[in-house]
Amino acid sequence: MRAEIRRDEVERYNPELGLESVPCNLCGSTSTTQVLAANTSLADLRAAAFACTSPDVGQHGTIVRCDNCGLVYTNPRPTAELLDALYADVEDNVYLEDEEARVATFRHALVGVRKRAPGGRLLDIGSHVGTFLQLAREAGYDVSGVEPSTWAAEYARNTRGLDVRPCGLTTAGFEPESFDVVTMWDVIEHFADPKEELRQVHGVLKPGGLFALTTMDVGALLPRVLRGRWPWYMLMHQYFFTPQTLSRMLDEVGFEVIAIEPHIRITYVRYVASKLEAYSRGLHRVATLLTEKTGIGGMRIPVNLGDLMTVYARKR
Repeated sequence: MRAEIRRDEVERYNPELGLESVPCNLCGSTSTTQVLAANTSLADLRAAAFACTSPDVGQHGTIVRCDNCGLVYTNPRPTAELLDALYADVEDNVYLEDEEARVATFRHALVGVRKRAPGGRLLDIGSHVGTFLQLAREAGYDVSGVEPSTWAAEYARNTRGLDVRPCGLTTAGFEPESFDVVTMWDVIEHFADPKEELRQVHGVLKPGGLFALTTMDVGALLPRVLRGRWPWYMLMHQYFFTPQTLSRMLDEVGFEVIAIEPHIRITYVRYVASKLEAYSRGLHRVATLLTEKTGIGGMRIPVNLGDLMTVYARKR
């Protein structure tokens, strides 16, 4: 069920006050080809649509592809100021209800990090309620995080005792070259200016430090087949990378990509069933009914459809 849009939210996030057309964030070109027309009014912008567990799957603005370098992005898109306001107000208690499956996903991600950087000081960007940071701390890392959601950052600090600052990296106040590892799980696609965010990451990493991130792969088979029904076309996502465009952006800000791997998520059967509504209401009803009748909704399963990637890079 779609989250209710409150009148005060519509007034506060009036998109007429905060939308802009932008050049390509990778190469600066303004020549683009439309990939998908907008299928929802940007008047629907509200904090609930920007939560990790947002029900607004498949709703998006106009999606374009740069004619020069191939970067895919939302254009026009909310300004950085509007995005900051939206994310600051995000509250996501559903995330906490399903956290057990997310712990399993983050444990798997931590294995890849430890293989390449077994210890040291670690910064997690977009750390939400601190699930990954808690696991990293238990594994022996000295951890810190940044998180724009006031609610999530307070939860991480007050419930878990973590150093999670309610802001972005630019204003967090970390010293240059002070981290051995930076992680960014499913975050880069949300930024208004991902290239600048990568520059900031480069600045706080020590020479040779590890940067690990996950994001969607818009060039994979699934999005090419599903097109507008691909679930990761959402209002909250501003950029859609391929291994080629992301590698180029990392290279241009001073990173060497050392590995790109498929990203595996551990999730509940009931979560997968809930996402089927974006493709077929009939299939969603059948799947939901079977899940309820068989009691398998709480079963955790690994999911890898080839459209998510984990990228590891080192600071040059």
